[in-house]
Amino acid sequence: MGEKKNNINFKGLMSVRLDGIEGSISAAVCVWALSLTALSFEVVLTRLFSVVFHYHFSFLSISLSLCGLGIGGYMAHIARRSRGDDKLGMSLWIALTLYPVSLTFVPLGLFRLLLPIGAAMKGVVAVVFIVAVSGLAAMLPFLCVGFSLSILFERHHRISGALYAADLFGAALGCVLAVWMLNTLGGINATLLISACAAAPAMIVSLNHVAGLWSSAHTRFSIAASASVLIIVLLTFFYNRVASSPLIDIPKLKRTHGILIKPLWVELADPSQRQRIVWTKWDAFGRTDVVHGETDKSVMHIYTDGHNPSLMLRFDGDIGKMAEWKRFIGFLPYMVRKPERVLCLGSGGGLDVLLALLGGAKFVDAVDVNTALPELMERFESFNGGIYKLSGVRFHVIDGRSFVGRRSRHYDLLFSALTQTAAAGGLGVALVESYIHTLEACRDYIEALSDDGMIAMILQEPMLALRWWVTCIRALSQMLGKGESECVTHTAVLSVKRAVMPMTPYRYIVLVSKRPFSKDELLRLADGANQLSLEGLLIPGIIEVDPFDLIHSGRMSLKDIVERFSSIANISPATDESPFFLDLSTGIPVTLWVLVGFSLALFLFFIPCSLSVELKAARTGGRVAIATLIAASLYFGMLGIGYMLIEVALLQRLSMPLAMPTQALSLLLVSLLIGSSLGSALSQRLSSYKSFAACASLSSLTIVVIAFLWSIGMGKCVEYLLSINSMARLALLSFLLIITGVPMGMPFPCGLRLLSLLRKELVPYSWGVNGVMSVVGSLATVMLGKLCGFSKAMFVGGLAYILAGVLVLLFVRIGVAYSSCFAEPKCD
Repeated sequence: MGEKKNNINFKGLMSVRLDGIEGSISAAVCVWALSLTALSFEVVLTRLFSVVFHYHFSFLSISLSLCGLGIGGYMAHIARRSRGDDKLGMSLWIALTLYPVSLTFVPLGLFRLLLPIGAAMKGVVAVVFIVAVSGLAAMLPFLCVGFSLSILFERHHRISGALYAADLFGAALGCVLAVWMLNTLGGINATLLISACAAAPAMIVSLNHVAGLWSSAHTRFSIAASASVLIIVLLTFFYNRVASSPLIDIPKLKRTHGILIKPLWVELADPSQRQRIVWTKWDAFGRTDVVHGETDKSVMHIYTDGHNPSLMLRFDGDIGKMAEWKRFIGFLPYMVRKPERVLCLGSGGGLDVLLALLGGAKFVDAVDVNTALPELMERFESFNGGIYKLSGVRFHVIDGRSFVGRRSRHYDLLFSALTQTAAAGGLGVALVESYIHTLEACRDYIEALSDDGMIAMILQEPMLALRWWVTCIRALSQMLGKGESECVTHTAVLSVKRAVMPMTPYRYIVLVSKRPFSKDELLRLADGANQLSLEGLLIPGIIEVDPFDLIHSGRMSLKDIVERFSSIANISPATDESPFFLDLSTGIPVTLWVLVGFSLALFLFFIPCSLSVELKAARTGGRVAIATLIAASLYFGMLGIGYMLIEVALLQRLSMPLAMPTQALSLLLVSLLIGSSLGSALSQRLSSYKSFAACASLSSLTIVVIAFLWSIGMGKCVEYLLSINSMARLALLSFLLIITGVPMGMPFPCGLRLLSLLRKELVPYSWGVNGVMSVVGSLATVMLGKLCGFSKAMFVGGLAYILAGVLVLLFVRIGVAYSSCFAEPKCD
């Protein structure tokens, strides 16, 4: 009776069976749940690593972990070959059961064991150990996901379009849920909740074993084991959520390494600093910590992702008691002119607003992108005096560049102090840089000024100050139609004394006026420099040091100055196409060379090794087997590279017009994934090899055209988006990305169905190739964005799809020549 039950032939959607998963619906639900939890974990993992590591190392660790998707797929291919089809059901259940366990291990193992061990090491060994163990530990869940998905896709290749649609739709929903979980639970607790949700696929497999595919003893064991994992993970989550002393948290490291670890953890690890965290808030934007020191009770520091601290001063509402801050470098603009309307970009803890009120400003717009600030400032209102609630002050939680671009009012002063962003992207492996200091941003700021308005930008490093000054001269020249020499009279550059520099990050100030500074203003500027003990580097006609004097006198142009400093730093203006203002390296920076080395090592290790194994196995099948293997490797590799080149470049460029970067990336990614999911679902309606090939080729060609159009028209599109209202902007962007995503969701499932007609056993291998090359594509996008801009990266992505379209023809030629299935009018 048991054997007969095992051989039941289900009809319709329930006709496809994989051991414990009977029916395509169960398989699709498993794929959906795996993708949902994996993408959610990827988003949360990015936030966790961004809090602890500097962004290059965070990016590297995440890239390493994401390789698990591809490697897991290839492991499934090896398991199938060595263990046979009859044992794949058990292998699938084991991988699904280990998945939530490995997710729980990431925060538990990293923060309670591995990071403290690495922090106790010294030098390069510590850096290599921490990056390696972080990436490898985070790789474990993705290995389980890649292993499971490749088995499901291989066994259900007939409905690969529907499965890929479920995969992409799950990823889209996972992106939304990750934002909600970060806002509600924080990074670590969100990981634990995702672990609990990740137990669902194993439960589905276990419950479907009741159909009789295994013995009743095996069924009871699988259900009990899956339920036990779920209960343990849930108990861990609830304990960590409610306990006064959480089981898992970012540790206090005994020794830290500044090149790797964020400044907050470096300072907390130093007992001489006597700092402690008094308040913490996790959300989708990042982790915000308020740090209070025992040595100075008059100030608190607000850290965002362990970096870029801003000051929150003790203030009781009496502005007269804050007169000592009139000797701060940031007060210099108010000594030159008396601005009434002030815009503070990156206002943080309110220091910029206090300076504006001290300077007599009547109206202040304070703008900061940190969504935790409203709650923070209200929580510490007794300390900060409710600075954002004072008369004439309005606080806006929005991206500064977006705020400036959509405002019609003009300001007498646009003030920004140490406003910079250098964190791993909130979603996936997109590397997010700042659009605050680009050439286009400078033009927006100048347009936002009144006739007597000026920009005051405070920076920490001398080369950054020089780069911003060069950017401003270029923008003034373009907007006013003046020569570079004449534009120098619109600017001034000063710094604190050399002896003071080690004690403060507020070191350089660059002033840019919409009109030339008058003689009286220049004299007040020189007098203010003396009162504030500043060194004048450029006060036109009074103090002009090298290289400012060379531009003013006309002896050198900006181009000459940029070339002159090229051996030291890249001081050419950053643009929206390549917004890496903080990266002063000429060419490829050392940190990106690390990423290049990683990409090459990954490519040279996985692809040749796996190819050599597959070629050895393919020789028994003759030339057709070898040709199919090579075509599959190139086709699915090009899809992985091309998809990520286009996706990451689009996310980078289109996030700027939206108000909130994290929410913007979430919306954009969800829209693209939904479009791809729709395209994949549409491809499932096809039923013959000719339709598979035609769909794969035409969709690849369509992607090429779309990528080239985006590459050419991206700048104009961003300008138009900034000119319309918020709701229209969101609707239009979502529509454009859904349209872009539809053809991007078709080549992969169509390729799988074509491949299944030739060599079905290569489906898991192809999944692995696609996963590994997707990581290479992400790294390539960053490289191309740095070297030639993100629009060019999209162009290269289009070229990858051209090659993919050509390879489809190779599939068809191989199939027509050697496969009897290709001779049939329909072949599901």
